[in-house]
Amino acid sequence: MTRREKWRLPFRLASGIIGGVNAIPPMPTTPAKPLVYLETSFISYLTARVSSDPKLALDQAATRRWWEEEAPKCELMVSYAVWREIGDGNPDQAKLRESIVKDIQSVAASADATRLANRLLEAHALPANSSTDALHVALASVAGADILLTWNCRHIANPITLPKTVEVVISAGFKCPALATPAQLLEARNE
Repeated sequence: MTRREKWRLPFRLASGIIGGVNAIPPMPTTPAKPLVYLETSFISYLTARVSSDPKLALDQAATRRWWEEEAPKCELMVSYAVWREIGDGNPDQAKLRESIVKDIQSVAASADATRLANRLLEAHALPANSSTDALHVALASVAGADILLTWNCRHIANPITLPKTVEVVISAGFKCPALATPAQLLEARNE
């Protein structure tokens, strides 16, 4: 099993759920680096002080480990939505978050991404109050990302809503990236 196949393993559960359509995009035939969209929560976990909450501290450690071990093997991207969100909050922390993404390619807004984000919300694939989360999924999908890396498991990497999200993205004519946490990718890599 190749490394590219391993990082897709946790997402095979969605395969075939949607009317016989394979929810997992086919693997590229070239050995290109996976294209990874870094959602805001990933960057926040990467730069935040270590939490006193043991679960959150483990998630932060997985984030740092993925960044150190796996990020160099990937082509990374963010978006204007990420830039907008990482600028919020404590000014010192915002500068630190911005320093992490300053050299990463940024996906621009597009009419296709806006339409797809609206479709995700209209189809209730994501809650109505999560328009920025829908935009992250849409921007990553339209840009052709293989993975959307996030810690937002309430709206984005939610296994309950995943089939609906994938269905909407595919029906709009795009490939849905794997919606995953760093811990899931590290676990898949080690299988």
